[in-house]
Amino acid sequence: MASKTKISWTEKTWNPVMGCTKVSAGCKNCYALNMISRFEGSKGWPDRGEVGVTLFPDRIGAPSKWKNPSNIFVCSMSDLFHDDVPDSLIYDVYEEMMYGDGSRHVYQILTKRPERMRDIVGRLDELDFMRHKVNLWHGVTVENTDNLWRIDVLREISVVNKFVSFEPLIGPVHPGLEGINMAVVGGESGAAARTMDLTWVSDILGAANTAGCGFYFKQMGSVLSAKLGFKGAGTNPSDWPGWLAKKHTWL
Repeated sequence: MASKTKISWTEKTWNPVMGCTKVSAGCKNCYALNMISRFEGSKGWPDRGEVGVTLFPDRIGAPSKWKNPSNIFVCSMSDLFHDDVPDSLIYDVYEEMMYGDGSRHVYQILTKRPERMRDIVGRLDELDFMRHKVNLWHGVTVENTDNLWRIDVLREISVVNKFVSFEPLIGPVHPGLEGINMAVVGGESGAAARTMDLTWVSDILGAANTAGCGFYFKQMGSVLSAKLGFKGAGTNPSDWPGWLAKKHTWL
């Protein structure tokens, strides 16, 4: 499955893997698992809902067929580094991203399992695959203070571009962002969404400024948006406070 997306910090999604399992508090209302459960059995969707991971190796060559260079979110419906994804498929994904026609794109690879990302990328690096691969952005999700350790693991990975997704931001964090290129921040959306506080966002922006890290604000989230009298997830920059209104550009 490959498609245009409403995710504002990317342009397309590419899903050679779908399905996942929950590993931390940010996974509680996972939109990907909810969508898979909703559409399971339909064309292009897994048959097993949220009970496991489904591989789609026939999709690996898809980016080579896309004419226009694009920002591509890898595995928006899963985690490429889930334990149930074999090393061989991950290597094939990297080959598509780094060589041939697929290398014209920029890839955003986000995980909650950075230790396996570190191990896999380390093996690739030993084979001299990762040198100067500026079209690859490797990132981790940090939703609260319990998962700040993921940033430390990300720093250990020998890649050019690194980002942290603070989404859904469900608690205050005081991150050190040295060595990180981009921070993405967003509140949770949906009927069961948890609230986000703008002071938490301000703390991350301050850390980004201190570290010389880019900052991208995605949305206020359903709860905060409703409290402020706005509809939806609060994605309109004109509804944001002035200090956030211009923080909406990916590097």
